Amino acid sequence: GNYFFHPENIKHTFYDTLKIEGPNEHITDRNIVANKPVYKIAMLMKQNNLEFIKKINKYSYYVDIYNHSDGTIDIVAKNCSKWRALSSILSKNKYPSNNIISFGNDINDCELLNNSTFSIAINPQNQELKKIANKIIPTYDLNAIKQTILELY
Repeated sequence: GNYFFHPENIKHTFYDTLKIEGPNEHITDRNIVANKPVYKIAMLMKQNNLEFIKKINKYSYYVDIYNHSDGTIDIVAKNCSKWRALSSILSKNKYPSNNIISFGNDINDCELLNNSTFSIAINPQNQELKKIANKIIPTYDLNAIKQTILELY
């Protein structure tokens, strides 16, 4: 399952978003996953701490480090990404991989959007993502997302 360790005394906008977007996720204020395999560590920071980023960059041989526009930092195992997961599913199930429509909102979505037939950036704060996307929806607007999907089909 998906577990998130979150200290009760920390307030961050990403945590509030996570509670809305992932109501079935297991969020705990105590570290119950220390001895389980980990594919992603999300650091919720109030501001980008350049000194901390410099320290964790020395591990970039083993992990990918995504410094998000909202101040969060994702530390992800090198072999884990949305694009790699999708590619694996497509190849194992022999689905055609030439008609992929993807959505993303930040730097960790660049690989997926870059390898898609048509890509949509939703409320992007990252300049690289904006350059890659075929279409940009400037706010998190469900009606605009639905309309885009209907236009594509």
